[in-house]
Amino acid sequence: MAWATALRTTGSPTRFTRPGEPGSIENLHPLSELKSLKTLVLSDIFGFKPEDFPKPEDFPNLQRLELTSIPKEVGQYIKKNFKHLNHLEVRQLRDKKWLTENLNNPFRDWEDREEISSANFKKAFSSFKKLNT
Repeated sequence: MAWATALRTTGSPTRFTRPGEPGSIENLHPLSELKSLKTLVLSDIFGFKPEDFPKPEDFPNLQRLELTSIPKEVGQYIKKNFKHLNHLEVRQLRDKKWLTENLNNPFRDWEDREEISSANFKKAFSSFKKLNT
């Protein structure tokens, strides 16, 4: 993957951010090579399992871990195994049903946005589903 190659050529980064919009990562192992990493932020990333995610000991300098809209089972693993971090945010865990319904939904990022009411999100999503069935 291009992102894995970029990781290997950027020296010793202390921060890695990867928005998926949504995206799929099949090989997270290069992340475990980033021993100097202090902050890791991933959002809307799918295609990986708990056993694919690096272990806490792979990140000896990690202080901040922010994961939004990731596979539910991965989020549960991270909440359990990275709870020692000073800053741990794991939210919007997605199950297979959510992925099936929302992967191609242009309104999926409206969910949980402060400026968009839940009612408006539901109306937009309902209209999208009707148009696509």
